[in-house]
Amino acid sequence: VRCVQETGTWGFQQAQPMETMNEIEKFVTTQIESSVMPNFFEYIRIPNVTPLLDAEWETNGFADKAVDLLVKWINSLKIEGCKLEVIKEPGKAALILAQIDPYKLDEKEDTIILYGHYDKQRPIPQAWRDGKTPYVPVIENDKFYGRGVADDGYATYTIFLAIKACQNAGSPHNRCVCLIEGAEESGSPGLIEYLAKLQPVFRNPRLVILLDLPCGDYERWWTMTSFRGILLFEIRVKVLNEGVHSGDAGGIVPDSFAILRTLLNRIEDSATGVMVDDFQVEIPEKNILQIRAAAKALKESVYTKFPFHGSTVPMRISKEPLLASEELLINNMWRSSITYVGADGLPRFPMAGNVLRPETGIRISMRTAPTLDIQKAKKRMEEILTENPPYGAKVEVKFMDASPGMSIPDLDLPIQKVIVDASNKFFGKKAQCYAAGGTIPITLTLANAFPKAQLLMTGVLGPGNNCHGPNECLDLPFFRKLTCGVSYVVSQHHTLGKEAKKPHTGQMIKSDQITLNLSLIHI
Repeated sequence: VRCVQETGTWGFQQAQPMETMNEIEKFVTTQIESSVMPNFFEYIRIPNVTPLLDAEWETNGFADKAVDLLVKWINSLKIEGCKLEVIKEPGKAALILAQIDPYKLDEKEDTIILYGHYDKQRPIPQAWRDGKTPYVPVIENDKFYGRGVADDGYATYTIFLAIKACQNAGSPHNRCVCLIEGAEESGSPGLIEYLAKLQPVFRNPRLVILLDLPCGDYERWWTMTSFRGILLFEIRVKVLNEGVHSGDAGGIVPDSFAILRTLLNRIEDSATGVMVDDFQVEIPEKNILQIRAAAKALKESVYTKFPFHGSTVPMRISKEPLLASEELLINNMWRSSITYVGADGLPRFPMAGNVLRPETGIRISMRTAPTLDIQKAKKRMEEILTENPPYGAKVEVKFMDASPGMSIPDLDLPIQKVIVDASNKFFGKKAQCYAAGGTIPITLTLANAFPKAQLLMTGVLGPGNNCHGPNECLDLPFFRKLTCGVSYVVSQHHTLGKEAKKPHTGQMIKSDQITLNLSLIHI
């Protein structure tokens, strides 16, 4: 959806001369080739797996090696006014902290927080295709392959190159504080303590830029508006103390799998995949409009990007492609849904005998609507599954994780105008809003740490990036354009005035035959 005038343009004046945007683009393009990529290649070769997944992370030296490599590169940029340090406490992953003085400005307090992480997911080496491996960097058809390349290795390069590009163009910028942590993939266990101790460093944070999020495609700049929570739990049904012959017990003893299936129907319609209203929320109109805009931009790629087998089709698909895309995005972004991710008590086929098994268990990953109260949902889930079980069977529910989602406050209008200009210039297309179907706890951590700051949530995790899985890759043209966009935001933030401190409620205008909230102009 485009928020346009009759001429079909956005109708905003450029916030900075085009010559400066050209300087940013030229510098970023040159530096990625000459400075970033050689260091980035070396970073990919380091198996610095996140602490949760590497029992030897404190002794094998890989995390230290990654930190040293990144610090060396950051220092090579010679960013004016940059104080760089590595903070390390016992039992916690090291935090790279950079305090960068305001450039060509007298204002010393207003601060931009920029966040990324350097730890990586497990490698899964056996599953990489076409001879690729997780720690051997490869560029193929403008895709850069390697573990950690998109999640979230690129962020360090984007953050510091963006600031340097701003200075190279001679553009003033506010004070910047850059946080590159080493345990995001482990749930950031030490970050809250680091943030608490560093509070004096942040001064007056007005904008937080987080670079660890999804995007809809690689053709425009996407900013995040919400993400779903997660309720991870197991349900186990027990009917016997031990297994018995199915010929002897069948028709007398109830089957634990059948009881489990009945219980699951209490929370989800097995025919449609729709969860009951207890776990749904009312979707705000503004978010529906954003999703409609995203569907219009992405079209059938919303579902064609997945490797469906045979004649399998998406859930509840409309015969009209655009309506199908819109419906599926709503399902993924704002409706609670469940996925059955593991089972217990069910032997593999070669080991399965004619036995009525004593119990069946299943692990469920429930993605919860962004504004659903996660604790109330947890309590209600246990009530529904354990009340009056069929045949009086024993039903146990065990929760492993309960993390809430979030509806991210609207960016202020001045910041949105800058994003509009950046997307038009560097991507050549209108910016769009996106929402994550997954869960992003770091966003909540930063939002709680800096409650008065605007939140600019963005990232490179688009179609085929396959972070956390095999064949993780980074779209290099998108990487370059996003870096230019971040640089432009940094260069312009000081011009936006003090009014950019609080979320803007917006005003209504007409555009493309539908009413849009002006606070959402970048959709």
